[in-house]
Amino acid sequence: MCRSSSRPSRPCGWDCCGPGDKLPTAREVVEATAVNPNTVLKAYRELEREGLVEARRGLGTFVRGTLGAVPADSPLRAELADWAVRAHAAGPERDDVAALFAAVLDEHFVNSERQQG
Repeated sequence: MCRSSSRPSRPCGWDCCGPGDKLPTAREVVEATAVNPNTVLKAYRELEREGLVEARRGLGTFVRGTLGAVPADSPLRAELADWAVRAHAAGPERDDVAALFAAVLDEHFVNSERQQG
């Protein structure tokens, strides 16, 4: 089971949780650790806010594809957040925006990886 440290954005034992892994439910964490339920829920919300995990309604909370090296207060994150607001306002569904972003990432990262390799 992944356990969170006192800093929820940097849980200890990330090596036990790989991309796509499902985290234990808050209830399971409370039962296993006797930590206050509000503390566990707050830690999970903070992990989600930091972009480290993704809550999927009815399925659970999952570790994102990468844990990232870009800090939450990075100008890149702020620019991306602004873009996401504009994308949302433009009207496409979340999955369409995610697909668009993934396509752009693939164009830039796959091409640069080919040039390096």
